Amino acid sequence: MDLCSFSIFIFVSYLYALFFTASLVNQLEEELFNIKEDNSLSLFGALFFFPIGIWWIQPRINRILETPILEETNT
Repeated sequence: MDLCSFSIFIFVSYLYALFFTASLVNQLEEELFNIKEDNSLSLFGALFFFPIGIWWIQPRINRILETPILEETNT
């Protein structure tokens, strides 16, 4: 495997990790706060431009983490 194809593989893996994170944040917001917006691509773009995107995403992450977890019991 030459260096160019390995670099492309690393870049595609990086993009996949960013898209997975964006879709996970979107899914958590939908389940916890009943937000029906599909803004995975805007989150992906914000994560791609790392330092500035984190400033925009951090309040949303904090809101998700401050939400109490309700355990469901199946009786």
